[in-house]
Amino acid sequence: MTVELPDWLAAELPFEHHTASIRGRSMHWMTQGTGRPVLLVHGNPTWGFLWRKVAR
Repeated sequence: MTVELPDWLAAELPFEHHTASIRGRSMHWMTQGTGRPVLLVHGNPTWGFLWRKVAR
């Protein structure tokens, strides 16, 4: 399942977007760059948008 982002939001999140369904739940993650992966975790009530400047 891929959700189409509004243009203004897509411009702020220029990353590769991925989704997966795991046990009936949807998981979304974004990837950027090369090298060793770094996991940036957010909590409620926030979302991954908080990490957009760090991930660039």
